[in-house]
Amino acid sequence: MNGERMAEAHLESELTTAAVLATYGRIHKLPVDHGARILSPEIRRVLLERFAQQGTPSEKISEIEGLIAAAQQHIGSDAAKPLSAVAYDKSRRQFVSRLVRAGSAGVRLWPPTSQTVRAQLGGQQWNTAMRSLGIPISTRGKAPGPTRFSREEYVQSVTDFIADSQSDQSFRAYGEWVAHQNALGAHRPSGPALRKFFGSWSAAKEAQATERQE
Repeated sequence: MNGERMAEAHLESELTTAAVLATYGRIHKLPVDHGARILSPEIRRVLLERFAQQGTPSEKISEIEGLIAAAQQHIGSDAAKPLSAVAYDKSRRQFVSRLVRAGSAGVRLWPPTSQTVRAQLGGQQWNTAMRSLGIPISTRGKAPGPTRFSREEYVQSVTDFIADSQSDQSFRAYGEWVAHQNALGAHRPSGPALRKFFGSWSAAKEAQATERQE
């Protein structure tokens, strides 16, 4: 049962990550590649199910994937910009307002609220959630934190995951572990952010193994 809960937490975390990245791309008006296929088959299937439940046309998925792909590329560049919770919620309201079943009982709306983003990706902190995705943090307002996890923090996260895991050291298992860690209040870089930093999950594990030997 614990494994099932972790798998569900990972699934919701990935759906929330997709929502933040798609919203980032929409807010910053990034060019959309409608041919992009960025979501895993499972996440794509579940998201299409959510679309059907809330009344979002299924063809919208191509725009969402294009926005996510554009956001991932932009976030990894020097031109990356912050994303505030206020801007996120405003964009979400505009998206949700067009849904025919937005007020229906039992319908879990996508994109989720900024409160859900905080809870699932940032231990109740918006800036922490943004950091976990590699999104820069605004220097206005409260005391700013670093815009991204450091290389040492990325490597340490992989090291801790491998130490905690038994046999399954897959990218999916890492995502489930991060969801569990975030629930405990230990803020770890998400799987997509880590993969973006190193280029691939294999490269991340290779970097961890190399630095552990040094």
